[in-house]
Amino acid sequence: LSEVSFTEETYYPEEKRGIKQALNTCSIFFMVIGVLLCNLVLLFLDYYLTEEMGLSWGAYVAVLLAAIQIQILNGYFSPWVEEVNDWENHQTDTAFEDAKIQKTFLFQMFNNYGYVMLTAYFKDFLFGCYNADCLADIQTALLGIFVVRYITWFIETVGDPLTVLKGWCGCGDADDEAVRERRRLQRHGDAHVHLGI
Repeated sequence: LSEVSFTEETYYPEEKRGIKQALNTCSIFFMVIGVLLCNLVLLFLDYYLTEEMGLSWGAYVAVLLAAIQIQILNGYFSPWVEEVNDWENHQTDTAFEDAKIQKTFLFQMFNNYGYVMLTAYFKDFLFGCYNADCLADIQTALLGIFVVRYITWFIETVGDPLTVLKGWCGCGDADDEAVRERRRLQRHGDAHVHLGI
């Protein structure tokens, strides 16, 4: 019975919601463990390429892979969190949004900054830093992650950079077939042909 309208209303038991929230929290916990393990593998790849194989660009490969991993996992997590939040059957929009924010923060904190945190606090103990300078490794990691994030954002919101440049200069696929044909004929001196444009 509603205390506001004194009418019968459906009720979803809090115990069921609590069980679903616990299952989702466990799922996120295992996702975070997976992310951290992937980051440890990338740190090992960094160590192997730079120290064992002597490739100075090995750190950049690991950072690039970490940045790509971040974007891919963020892409998979966003629809998943919407679905599991719906499954939890929250009573109000505020409760729905609060639960979504909590889940997103917990996962995103480790996904977005796990590689940097592992580099800052554990890389020196586990593998050693390149040229004994962990700050340079952290700087490289942050720069690589933010550059890849910006490129991804640019492509998602503005479009492919080459398509944008072609559109700005008027020399790309934005031209229709008749305009291209007219330009081709003008280049070849066939100006006496009328295209009907």
